[in-house]
Amino acid sequence: MRMDGRVGTGLLVISLLVGGCLAALANGGGYTYGVPRQGAVRLFQPTGAEAVEMRRERLDIALRFRQAHVDIEYELHHPGTAPVTIEAGFPCTAFRDTDWWGPWGDPYGSASDTLGRPIFRDFTILADGATLPWTFVADASEAAGLVPTNLEDGFDRDVDADLEREGDLGKRLCWHTFKLAFAPGQTRTLRVSYDTPYFGEDRYVSDDRHVTAPVFIYLFSTAAIWKGPIRNGEVTIRAVSVDPDLVLFNRPGRFLRAGNTWTWRFTDLEPGFADDLRLVIRPGYTVMTRPENPEHRNDDSKSWVDFVERDGRWSVQHAQYRARAGSSLPSRETRKDEADRQSESDHGEESMVATITRTYGPGNLADGDPRTAWVEGVEGDGIGESVTLTLNRPRPLSAIGVRTGLCRNPDVFRKNGRVAGLRITLDGRPPIEAALPDELIEGEYWYVRLPEDWTPVKKVHLVVTAVHPGSKYRDTAMSDLVLVTPLKKKPEIRGCR
Repeated sequence: MRMDGRVGTGLLVISLLVGGCLAALANGGGYTYGVPRQGAVRLFQPTGAEAVEMRRERLDIALRFRQAHVDIEYELHHPGTAPVTIEAGFPCTAFRDTDWWGPWGDPYGSASDTLGRPIFRDFTILADGATLPWTFVADASEAAGLVPTNLEDGFDRDVDADLEREGDLGKRLCWHTFKLAFAPGQTRTLRVSYDTPYFGEDRYVSDDRHVTAPVFIYLFSTAAIWKGPIRNGEVTIRAVSVDPDLVLFNRPGRFLRAGNTWTWRFTDLEPGFADDLRLVIRPGYTVMTRPENPEHRNDDSKSWVDFVERDGRWSVQHAQYRARAGSSLPSRETRKDEADRQSESDHGEESMVATITRTYGPGNLADGDPRTAWVEGVEGDGIGESVTLTLNRPRPLSAIGVRTGLCRNPDVFRKNGRVAGLRITLDGRPPIEAALPDELIEGEYWYVRLPEDWTPVKKVHLVVTAVHPGSKYRDTAMSDLVLVTPLKKKPEIRGCR
């Protein structure tokens, strides 16, 4: 087939657009994050691939809250009578960055790092079970037009336009390249695995924020260069720590769902653009932070809330409650570490004081600050410990947003226990059992959906039923809790100024 800049030219070619930040807007800002698509190729021409057949492709995608774990296994066969060595590459398209990534930071390193080192997390290639050497190189060329026509989304075009306007940002192409030799008639197994963030945008102006739906795209069309069709294939997608009912497929008819798992099996697939896989992980949303009572616009003593629009439905997200815990770890004074100093710098709170007093009471659940947490104070893992929230006034609830663990930084998060399960009781009604993912979630929440019956709630009782153990400490923590009150119609919201 004819090749051009929009057609994949290799089997193992994973194109990554890793988000760098967008330069700050007037009185606002935003940034692009993550990976929009995987499988596309440009500028790198693999050699030898047309002589090798793909007998089998097994793709396993584990959907986590902020990223996916991808595991791919290929069975490749060389039917020829002469030896052949294939050369292929995994391109990584990165924004040349400014040095700001927004409040969450970049879990994969700044975009400039991609010019000198790999951006995949836990990236491995195995050939017949043995580690295959690969080389990371930066291409001097600019990469553009990476998306096949059928996958061009409005937000992709908007991102490109923003980058062009900013001027000091651009896309830079980097490569993971490798070689694999085949003897005549040899069949080899190649396995690739890595973690990759979803792709999306987070923008804000003053007290308004817009977050696009996180997207995962895998391009089967890049296998068209190999000899013949993909003889056999199996795709398994597992909702590990995302709500499976919210995941949207561009080709839903191909997949069979059983619980939290989707599967698709195929034979003799000659992949084209129509076969590419696009997943929307959950809906995007808009947040407008205002005083709940507009008459209190200039009164800082009144509580502000988040008015949230998601999929055309409005709600109020708030922490207007008093929290009481069965136990709490006592406060203690410790020396500041690098994470404390970096956090102070990020929040404009730099201080020359060398120590900090850490508190662990239930009041931390309402402060919206991932640096603080409620930590239970009993011996052991804290299973059976509880928190009771008393709302300032009764109101209906449709969900509870949770950030589990001590979210100050990844190291502290792993060392301390994290709440893994909650039994939730609303005013003495039948309890609801909820499982929480073992992920450090910043800037967002994991939502436990509640029966939406519009009955006002005064008290929420939460009991710890399961724990993700810490690697060093047996203390178990939960960082933040917000309550979601549904609205029957769009609220009247004044401008943010």
